Amino acid sequence: MATHGQHGFFEDESGQVRDARRVAVRYAGYSISYRNQRVCVRVAVDEYARLKAHFLELACRRPASELAGDFAQVRMQPYAPIRIQLLNIWRAVNRTPRIAGLEAVPIESVPWKRRIVLPSGEIGA
Repeated sequence: MATHGQHGFFEDESGQVRDARRVAVRYAGYSISYRNQRVCVRVAVDEYARLKAHFLELACRRPASELAGDFAQVRMQPYAPIRIQLLNIWRAVNRTPRIAGLEAVPIESVPWKRRIVLPSGEIGA
């Protein structure tokens, strides 16, 4: 990360430097971009496709209670755009059991609140 200015870094890395307002920063499965003068954190496209495929694969083979536990184990922090992505996966997962006549996964299993993690690594209240 760097601010604009005169520095050898910009000359040495001229082909690699990108503006985060135009190209999302990807890190640990997240895609962090800047839209409408706000930071937007989402699940990266490839990670979202992998996560959705994983849940759809399990949807016909596992009971709803186990799938609910799997949703609770998703390691992404549920920022608003991520919650929307998780709800889309939840809807797709629930379409599959309904077709097969199985029980649906309750919406309460989708992570809704972020966990506060302190700089020391402890989970806060």
